[in-house]
Amino acid sequence: MTITTENELKEVFHGIYRTNYPLESISQINALNEKFESHAESKEVNFSCESLISLIYSKNGLPEKSLEIDLKLLADTPPDHFEYNLILGTAVRNSAALDRTDEVVPYAKNYLKISKDDFYGKLPVLAWYVTFYPNGENGSFEEFEPVLSGIVTQMGAKINKSDSFMDRVNYLYLEFKRACKDLDLYGRSYVAATIEQGEKLLKDYLATEPLSFYHNIAKLYREDRLNPPNPGRQQE
Repeated sequence: MTITTENELKEVFHGIYRTNYPLESISQINALNEKFESHAESKEVNFSCESLISLIYSKNGLPEKSLEIDLKLLADTPPDHFEYNLILGTAVRNSAALDRTDEVVPYAKNYLKISKDDFYGKLPVLAWYVTFYPNGENGSFEEFEPVLSGIVTQMGAKINKSDSFMDRVNYLYLEFKRACKDLDLYGRSYVAATIEQGEKLLKDYLATEPLSFYHNIAKLYREDRLNPPNPGRQQE
C-alpha cells in the first residue's frame, strides 16, 4: 500500500476512532472503499475498510453483522496476513456471544499453527479455544503444545509444566492481561515524570514485573526519552 493511500485511510479511520465508531460512518468507509476499487491496492484497502466496518458493528451491539463480515474476511485471507489476528479477535468474541464458535474454530486453529511469533494475537485465541473446547476437539490439546511453548518463550514466563494444558493457558492469559495493565500504568507515569523520577519508576517496574518481554518494552520509554529521534533524519 502506497504512503499516500495509507495516509488517506489513516485520516478517515482516526476520525472515526475519535468519534467512538458511529454507525453513520459506515457510508463514509464504503465511499472510500469504492474510490479505490480500480486501484492495484484495492484488495488491501477493501480488507482495511471491511474490518473497520466489522468493528463498528461490534462496538454498536450488532455482533451478527460483525461476524458475517469477519467470516468472509477470514475465508478470503491467509492466516499470516499482518492484520488477521485483529479480524479473528473480533470473530472469537462475537461467535462466543452468538453461540457460533464452530464457525470460527477452523480459522482459529489455522492461525494458531502458523509459525509467526505473535503471543499478543495467539494467546487470547488460545484462551478462547480452551474455554469453548475444554477437551479439545479430539479429546487432546497435544497439537497446540508447540504453540503454548512458543508463547511461554516469547513472554519470558515461568509456568508449572505439570499443570493441565487449560490451566497453563488460563494462567498465562491472566498474566498477559495483568502485565498489559501494569505496563500501561507505568508508561503513563513515566511520560509524566522527570528524568530522575523516570529512572526510579523503571527500576521499580523491572524489579516487580516477572515477564521479561515487558522489560524490553519498558526500557523503550527510557531510550526514547534519552535518545529522541532526529527530525532531520526523519525527513530524509
